[in-house]
Amino acid sequence: PTSRDNIHLVLAFACDNGKKESLRPNISEQLELFEHFLGKNHILHSIDTIPSFTNGYLIDGVLGTGIDRPPQGMALEAINAMNANTTCPTISIDIPSGLNHITGQAPGEAVRASITINLHMIKRGQLEPYAKEYIGKQLWSIET
Repeated sequence: PTSRDNIHLVLAFACDNGKKESLRPNISEQLELFEHFLGKNHILHSIDTIPSFTNGYLIDGVLGTGIDRPPQGMALEAINAMNANTTCPTISIDIPSGLNHITGQAPGEAVRASITINLHMIKRGQLEPYAKEYIGKQLWSIET
């Protein structure tokens, strides 16, 4: 798909009725930018709809780097829902949610991304053999 209408952002907080007050300031700012450029209707507010999408891309925005325990609650539900969708490619930013960026291991469930885009640098854990099933195809965003 080439239309931005086919891009769907999956955030654990959004799937929890959009409780933005618990977001860190930098995450809140990034979310506002996403909403500005693509619109609020691209943020999925119901986990139940994720497995049924048949076209477009799911953008994994559930967890960031630095996890050291299994995902829980809404984050776990969002990860499982993305993994249940076998039609739309899932794109993870920097590291699939649930995967430790240093060890490359998943302490619990983790997104099985079709593509992982690194915005700054590759993460050490992405080089580990057991991370391959989660990373998918790797792309890099390199400034020139």
